Amino acid sequence: MGAIRRAKIPMYECTVTIHLEDDLEPLYIKLCQKLKLPYEAGSMAGAVITAQVDHYHFLLSTQHLNHNTIGHELHHLVINIMKDRGIKLNGR
Repeated sequence: MGAIRRAKIPMYECTVTIHLEDDLEPLYIKLCQKLKLPYEAGSMAGAVITAQVDHYHFLLSTQHLNHNTIGHELHHLVINIMKDRGIKLNGR
């Protein structure tokens, strides 16, 4: 089992659970099944799962842990948090 941390983001009233795993697929499938979300099995470097509008899962593979993967998944996390709060991002 990999490392797990929780980060509270008071400004947006949410919590992010950060998972670092050697193999993300089993955890990804487990979370998707638990939350009744559709999923595609396969190798992945990272993922963001919205459990509720106040709780997100940020998954990173230790095999692909680099600034590109972290930045890419953080982008997805920010987009999900903003979208769930009705904030439109215009890309500027």
